[in-house]
Amino acid sequence: LYKGVSVGQYSYIDAPEIPDNDDIAVVRSDDGKQWRYVPDHRGKTVFNIDNQASCTVDYLGEIKTGFTLLAPVAKFDKWDGKKWVTDNQAMKADQINTANQTKHQLIDEAESKITLLDRKVRLGMATNSEKTALRAWEMYSVKLNDIDTATAPEIDWPIKPA
Repeated sequence: LYKGVSVGQYSYIDAPEIPDNDDIAVVRSDDGKQWRYVPDHRGKTVFNIDNQASCTVDYLGEIKTGFTLLAPVAKFDKWDGKKWVTDNQAMKADQINTANQTKHQLIDEAESKITLLDRKVRLGMATNSEKTALRAWEMYSVKLNDIDTATAPEIDWPIKPA
């Protein structure tokens, strides 16, 4: 058909139809006889359905098993096979854990202040404002101890004494 004409390596005499969709790549079949149209998600972010880890697609074809183009909305989202669903129990447990940590940090701070102020009062070295501060820190500490962290994140934290 084309006598005396050669075609360069990886060149073909038939042109593919160019798809209107940017998510389709045109490639030659393995046997070199025809054009194939394959999904092209290169450069897009995909998410691991087991741990939400993200990565960028750098291959042609369907998204690999175990990944999705759908982004999780929350740290506690779990893949249900079709979409991300928030695991409310895990989220609540994390909120309670965070509240417990905050409570313990605030109590430790209060007890540190109370210890020093109490020592000053016992040794007769405290000013009237330090005596007042001791009472305020003790009341603050009691209020902190009374907090039920199971109500997290709806906790009304007491105001720290000045």
